[in-house]
Amino acid sequence: MPNIEDVRILVIEDEEFIRTIIFQILSKLRVSKISEAVDGGEGFRKTMLMKPDLIFCDIHMEPVNGIQFLTKLRSFNKPEIANTPVVFLTSDTQESNVMKAKKLKVSGYMVKPVSVNDFKKQITRILKIDL
Repeated sequence: MPNIEDVRILVIEDEEFIRTIIFQILSKLRVSKISEAVDGGEGFRKTMLMKPDLIFCDIHMEPVNGIQFLTKLRSFNKPEIANTPVVFLTSDTQESNVMKAKKLKVSGYMVKPVSVNDFKKQITRILKIDL
C-alpha cells in the first residue's frame, strides 16, 4: 500500500479558482506531490513527465477538453501511462458525456462542487490507501 505523502497527483482544470480549492483539499489529505495543468494538452505533457499515480480532470476545457485528453491517454502505447487512473471533475451530468467517459474507462466521476470527503473516497478506492 502506497503512502499518501509519496502519491503523485495531477489536477487538470482550466479555472484557477477551482485548481486552488482542489490543491487545498488535497493538501488537507496530506498529498504533497501535486502538479497542475490548465487544459488536456498541457495535462498530457505533464502526464508524460511526472507519471502521476492519479489524475483529477475537468471535462469542459479549451482547447483540449477532458474527453479528448482521456481518449489520447487511453490510446497511448505505454500501458503504464495509458492505464493511469483518471477521475473526472465536472458540473456536467449530461448522460452522453458520462457514457463517453465510461467507454474510455474513466476511473471515477465527481460532480462539482466537491468536498474533502469526495476526494478522500476516490483516492482511497482507486489507490487503496487509508486516509
